[in-house]
Amino acid sequence: MLERVIFEDTTTIGIRRMPLWRTALPREEVELATTCGAVLAKRVTLPTGAVRVYPEYESVAAASRESGTPFQDTYRAAVASAESREA
Repeated sequence: MLERVIFEDTTTIGIRRMPLWRTALPREEVELATTCGAVLAKRVTLPTGAVRVYPEYESVAAASRESGTPFQDTYRAAVASAESREA
């Protein structure tokens, strides 16, 4: 389907293909307690064993709307909660 669109709507006369592989880090879903409400996040483990926590966009947005707090402030609160949790 996409090839058809490319051939019909562009000037290309060939499309290169190659197999791709995805390497994913081990992860788990965690809930972070913030002053804006609970926020879901992914906790990933890097190959070195270090851990990072990534707040989920939709969860931050929902907590932001429900608390009336700006998105960036809610995101920062989630990051701060994750950092204090990992310390």
